[in-house]
Amino acid sequence: MIERVRRQNPKLTEVDFTSPLSVGNGDFAINVDVTGFQTLHEEFLVHHNPLCTLSNWAWHTTPDKNGKTYRYSDLVLDEYPYKERVVHLPVHAHKGNEEVYEWLRKNPHRANLAIFELRVDGEKITSKEIFDIEQMLELEQGIVRSEYTIKGEKYQVETFVDCESDTVFFKMKSVALQNGRAKILLRLPYPNHQISAGEFSEKSTQTAYIKGVEGNHRKQIQHMCDEFSTFLDFHSEKCVLTQTAKTVFEISTNEEVADFSVTFSKNAPSDFNEHTEEVKVRLKKFWHDFWTKGEIPTFDVTDEKMQELERRGILSMYQLRLHSSGKLPPQETGLLCNSWYGKFHLEMTLWHFAWAIETNRVALIKPQFSWFKSILPQAKWNAEKNGFKGARWPKMIGPDAIDSPSFIAPLLIWQQTHIVTLLDWSKEKIAESERLVFQKEFWVLVEETIDFVCDFLSYDEKEEKYCLVSPMIPSQEEFDPNTVYNPTFELAYWKYGISQALRWAEDLGEKKPLWQEVYQKIAIPQPTKEGLYPSHENAPDTFPNYMKDHPTQLAILGLFDNPDVEMTALEQTLSRVLKDWDEESMWGWDYGYMALLAEKLGNRTLALEILLKDCPKNYYAKNGHNYQRGRTDLPAYLPGNGSLVLAVSRIFTNTTT
Repeated sequence: MIERVRRQNPKLTEVDFTSPLSVGNGDFAINVDVTGFQTLHEEFLVHHNPLCTLSNWAWHTTPDKNGKTYRYSDLVLDEYPYKERVVHLPVHAHKGNEEVYEWLRKNPHRANLAIFELRVDGEKITSKEIFDIEQMLELEQGIVRSEYTIKGEKYQVETFVDCESDTVFFKMKSVALQNGRAKILLRLPYPNHQISAGEFSEKSTQTAYIKGVEGNHRKQIQHMCDEFSTFLDFHSEKCVLTQTAKTVFEISTNEEVADFSVTFSKNAPSDFNEHTEEVKVRLKKFWHDFWTKGEIPTFDVTDEKMQELERRGILSMYQLRLHSSGKLPPQETGLLCNSWYGKFHLEMTLWHFAWAIETNRVALIKPQFSWFKSILPQAKWNAEKNGFKGARWPKMIGPDAIDSPSFIAPLLIWQQTHIVTLLDWSKEKIAESERLVFQKEFWVLVEETIDFVCDFLSYDEKEEKYCLVSPMIPSQEEFDPNTVYNPTFELAYWKYGISQALRWAEDLGEKKPLWQEVYQKIAIPQPTKEGLYPSHENAPDTFPNYMKDHPTQLAILGLFDNPDVEMTALEQTLSRVLKDWDEESMWGWDYGYMALLAEKLGNRTLALEILLKDCPKNYYAKNGHNYQRGRTDLPAYLPGNGSLVLAVSRIFTNTTT
């Protein structure tokens, strides 16, 4: 198993602006260029792939021009008719309320904690000055090893992150250190909402200083920006840290080896004080356990296509462990850079976490279930404020779990049953003796979720069925929310979620007659007279008029079991999508569920073709990230990685959810 991992170690012999290498632990990560530092951060930013140092606790709020901050209650809400009442949602920026709307979208945002930059002869280094590049990420250990030549001097650098703290380690060897030519700058950016999560225009509210010294080998820096405060603990036996500007510190040594670490913490200095080799031993076990305690899809690597699929799968698992397995839900770019201001998109939780369940790594994502419990009060308020029962899970949020204003987010509904599906799939993977305890612990999430789902559905007395009525936006985000009726994927997926919840209710001795009634009477998506599944019932002209964005009508089989589908119509719909759908508008996670459908239809050859389809949103860079070509805001797209691993795990192993 380890050999399969080892043979996919990313190797770079030149600067590749699509493929920075990352080391981290799920809650903290640093992303580096070929120098093993972030020396080329300005060039990477020009190529829309900034080099950041991010942590799940590091969120910054920018006061407005008058020093104010805003709350949800400051928004002017839109009114939508729903059944016999009006619901209020923060969808549009109303005249006079634009500043509040934009501020709440952008705040809070993730903060870039630091940039580590190699300088030679006191000058910035450019990509054209770096030669003889040999860089490798050792997946089995989580260490980046870099070798290169700058201005005639050779450099060797190791970069890694502790698995238990927000500590990054660097070890650099070069004669240029000893003769004073090479030094490392530690630069502290002012946090912002942009893709770089920080900028180097010093603000009056930004200060940084060496706070104190403990012993001969440790110094502490406190960095403050507005209300945001960070402590950096610098450790080194041979390096000297000096402050050279307001937010710039220099690391130097008169020896051939520079070996140092920096620990980041939020409210108080860290007590971290461990040596490099101790951390390496722990780190090796951390990654060894990840790779060996769970499954890895098996491929025939004598086949060229399978070799590429293995590369994508192994590297995706590494990126998902590093970026998507922390205490908070990840943003779509994880700990690489800011996307949508660094906020979580809860409709993506299925793709972020289902792969871990499928590969028997449930323990990785169990903290997420506890996080969902922690925000249950906000989700219940989100439902109650518009007269609904249960918990309505938000879409685009920061740690406060309050929906950001958006012309899409507050209207999106397909994320509602994700938590039920993930919990149920997890239950099936854990030891049978532990299942009842697990169900009791998280039953409240299932109950509150399905109470909302059943209340949100509208009963059509004439048709004697429960329907999904406007206002809403389906997973294919191409429609006026006032026109959407019975979206195909949402109906099927919600029914599946209700069926899972009913099994939990039975296991726990809970009586849920309304759930049972809704399950029996929920509308079943139907194909059009042309034999194709539409996006929703009011869009029979999906083909050819709405062939953009996510073709999620194809996700009603394969992703989950569904006895209600018409197989011939679904096969025809898949064929039409592959032939005519606008590939430029698709997203990385679409290919996984389409492959699962092809497999369910008995066509594994087609499933493989879909997974390796050469198109803009199905591109996997050398570092394994699902780089969304054609966009400048998504140099990584973890939902695509998660969808891929889920699909290949089901198709190419014996496990099935």
